[in-house]
Amino acid sequence: MRRLLPTLLLALALGACTTTGNVLQSIPNPITNVDIYRVKNVYAATLDLSVKWRSYCWSKPYSAILADPIMRPVCKDRRSVVRNIQKYQPVAGAAVRKADQFVRDNPTVSAASAIGLAWDAVTNFQRVVPTIN
Repeated sequence: MRRLLPTLLLALALGACTTTGNVLQSIPNPITNVDIYRVKNVYAATLDLSVKWRSYCWSKPYSAILADPIMRPVCKDRRSVVRNIQKYQPVAGAAVRKADQFVRDNPTVSAASAIGLAWDAVTNFQRVVPTIN
């Protein structure tokens, strides 16, 4: 009985390990590639909008802009808007690159915080680019 008890306990322990599944199986990342692509697309669209806004608002002299009823609300504070774009665009670009790199380098680690920081930076950039309402 003394020899049988350790063997029986070992068999039960090994049996319990095999019934619970593979312990070394990788855990899928809850953040998918779709999440990083969404951030990238919003950033790219905002960057494109900022380029188009700048070419639109700087295409005419300031007196012509103030005389135009459509251009006036969009372009009246164009220097401060350009300063804000220059302030927030590099931050958003760096955050998107870091989040993308984190998702690529860590396929099994949750990238929710990196994606969240990138979203915050992109939405801050998006807020400073004027739109025509």
